[in-house]
Amino acid sequence: MSDYGKYGMPPKKKGHGAKGYWIYGEGYYEQDGGVDPVPEPGYGKMPPITDPSSQMKFCRMFPDLEKFQPTREDLEPLGTAMADISELPNPVDNPPDSAIPAGFTYFGQFVDHDISLTDGLPLDSGTTAPGSVDNVRTASLDLDSLYGKGPDDPEVTFYEDDGVHLKIGTADPVPPHAAPELPNDLPRVPVNGQVPMRADIGDHRNDENLAVAQTHLSLLKFHNKVVDDASQPSDFESARKVVRQHYQSIVWDDFVSRLVDPAIFQKVKNEGRKWYIPDGVDDPTDLCMPVEFSVAAYRLGHTMVRNTYEWNRVFSTGSPFLPKATLINLFQFSEVSGNLSPSSPNGDGFPRLPANWPVDWRRMHDLGAADPVHSHDQLNFARPLNTVLAAKLGDLEEFRSVPEVALRNLAVRNLLRGAQLGLATGQDIAAKIGATVLSQAELTSGPHGGIVSDKGFDTRTPLWFYVLKEAEVQQGGQRLGDVGSTIVAETFHGLIAHSEDSIFDEPGWTPSLKPGANSYTMADMLIYVDDINPLGENPTV
Repeated sequence: MSDYGKYGMPPKKKGHGAKGYWIYGEGYYEQDGGVDPVPEPGYGKMPPITDPSSQMKFCRMFPDLEKFQPTREDLEPLGTAMADISELPNPVDNPPDSAIPAGFTYFGQFVDHDISLTDGLPLDSGTTAPGSVDNVRTASLDLDSLYGKGPDDPEVTFYEDDGVHLKIGTADPVPPHAAPELPNDLPRVPVNGQVPMRADIGDHRNDENLAVAQTHLSLLKFHNKVVDDASQPSDFESARKVVRQHYQSIVWDDFVSRLVDPAIFQKVKNEGRKWYIPDGVDDPTDLCMPVEFSVAAYRLGHTMVRNTYEWNRVFSTGSPFLPKATLINLFQFSEVSGNLSPSSPNGDGFPRLPANWPVDWRRMHDLGAADPVHSHDQLNFARPLNTVLAAKLGDLEEFRSVPEVALRNLAVRNLLRGAQLGLATGQDIAAKIGATVLSQAELTSGPHGGIVSDKGFDTRTPLWFYVLKEAEVQQGGQRLGDVGSTIVAETFHGLIAHSEDSIFDEPGWTPSLKPGANSYTMADMLIYVDDINPLGENPTV
């Protein structure tokens, strides 16, 4: 059997969500199957927990707006339709493009894992107060998903013996496509003596799919390259500061600037935040995460996901070996969602990433047109920001154990989560910030218009759907509209401002790794690391 033919997508058991939410001013709510003494509308009833916990908390950016909690019966048809593109022209191979290189879809996922981690709230459990969700990440851009608690933590095992370098894993040889011992997998360790192996990294979710895993790997290599750079400090604390600050610049100047309206970006950059101003925050570890961001606006990345990718010279159009990579493949080559797991079906999982699967970054990020390093002519772009999701996201393998088919659908899950937390409608937030409110005609345009109208969502719209429709209507799917841009730009500004080693704390900061420049980009980082195309150019081996 060919390498491609044996790569099936296993049923999966792991996911990530939240048990409960601690929201400032509202309290902690956790599902226990009991009866809430103060019933609330929505999906069920949840008992309030008085202990606020010591973990990071969530909050509302617009706490004075009315909570919107439509029924599950109304939301499920909308979410199901959003992820069903089977009747659109060429849904797999010819979706429309945005101008955003596809690598930012998964860089955004990496960033999400750096700023937010919650544990497991069942979507049919009940109404949830935003303040009742613990965020066990620091809500700041400090790369704790990469560094953990640092090399001095006795429980951390992903540092080299010198306590400075981070470990890098090797991929399994797959002749004739790649040389043996290719240093292009996450570091892995056996689970209970079994192989395949678990990724030994600061956040296990970064082995959820291959694209985010390769992004994490690029940051591991970035840190090690800084340590080994004679022009940079080589001690751990100083090297981490360099990496953190350049990463913050990538997020703000290269990522956020692509996602949001340029006028709103410049306004927040020059004037600061108007809406995301948590009370009494002096310590970064006290910063709360706005639920309007984490549960709605920042889930814009889900609509950017493609069904297929020009991945590398082996998995691409025109390859003499195999066709381009599917989204299923990217989930398969992971421990959290695929076959790099001891519990994969029939015990036939891979011990490490096969060495014909490392990414060719020229196909995922825009590296420019100048030699010797330049973008590939098969550069992937993200799908546009709109209300249509890739078909694969309508039936997620990691939720195959969920008996209710609708809850395997990512769009349904996003809409239900927003209702659980009682997010304000898109219209109410638009009016609050003085933005143009989308008309009923705009909200009912497109393939979901009938459902939107039938369920009354053309006058009161779930925030996540509103943000995506706003991007489609106001920006042609190329970036976020007024509400989405405001929430995303202000949140990231706050996350950077309250980060350790914040670039905003150093007026006039410029990247030491690129003298003469005012900012640092993902392309700069990849070129600096110098491992852009691990498989090389030879199409015959």
